[in-house]
Amino acid sequence: MCRIEAKPCSQAAFDTGKSQLTKNNLALGYSAGDFTLHTNVNDGQVFGGSVFQRVDRRLETGINLGWTASSNATSFGIGCKYALDRDASIRAKINNSSQLGLGYQQKLRDGEETSFPLFHGEIKILLLFFQELPSPCPPSSTGRTSTRAATRY
Repeated sequence: MCRIEAKPCSQAAFDTGKSQLTKNNLALGYSAGDFTLHTNVNDGQVFGGSVFQRVDRRLETGINLGWTASSNATSFGIGCKYALDRDASIRAKINNSSQLGLGYQQKLRDGEETSFPLFHGEIKILLLFFQELPSPCPPSSTGRTSTRAATRY
């Protein structure tokens, strides 16, 4: 049997001294089994949404999108969690700013878990690391290997 839920939520702040509404936030969440959708609007300026899905018993995925009206800035992120076994999992996420996060999580006992960040930073740093590794490509006719393709993005 599939359970379906829709949960609205709102928040408002009113400054009595100025007789002015200072904050207004609205969120709506929808859940059906292994699928969850969440949307939000903050102060009529920041819009966001996310989708989460449990693909199977080992893999969970998620994506979020955002837009700020005042600056016309957008944001995007995608991530996943993969269960290696009952007590261990790995996580990965990346966003539109090329920030990458990798992590390992281990359950020690009931109620106790530990997490180890494997990498968190920009992809540029990761590319610079790989640039220092020996090239698998044969040397060019000038005797030098080209790293231009590895550093452009």
